[in-house]
Amino acid sequence: MHIEYQMSESDFVAASQFASHGRTTWRRIRLWLIRLVGLLFTVAGVLLLSQQGNKTINLVLLLYGIFLCSFSIFTRIQYKRKFHKMTQLHGRYVLEPDEHFFRYIAPAGETKMDWRVWGSFAEDTRSFVLVQRGSSIFMPIPKRELTSDQITELRTLFETHLPRR
Repeated sequence: MHIEYQMSESDFVAASQFASHGRTTWRRIRLWLIRLVGLLFTVAGVLLLSQQGNKTINLVLLLYGIFLCSFSIFTRIQYKRKFHKMTQLHGRYVLEPDEHFFRYIAPAGETKMDWRVWGSFAEDTRSFVLVQRGSSIFMPIPKRELTSDQITELRTLFETHLPRR
């Protein structure tokens, strides 16, 4: 199997968020709860600031609410900065997995790894993410440049050699 792809900023950001948190229902509920609490704090802060009372506490409430509402935006900006700093992520990649090894050619070099290097894999609608065993290092593989046959074959290979995360 021979796969060529190029990673974009949006591919990296989406895969980074997916790799670090996953796409579970509980995570989605938790994020919406944080945003809801942030919105409630923001509204309460604005209402209390418009009335008489302790302005310092009301201002803190307002700022904390704005922070909670914008937390996911800060995370996204952090991932974008990381992508631009990591120049090894820019350029074309070649992936040649088979039954025994995992050959990976990047602009910075080439490596041939045993499947045991990877601890697990995850998949969403936009990408595959391979997570290295015993660390938080991951390798995103965006699906947008893959054919449906390549996606199916790659999924089969990953399921054969790695547990799902």
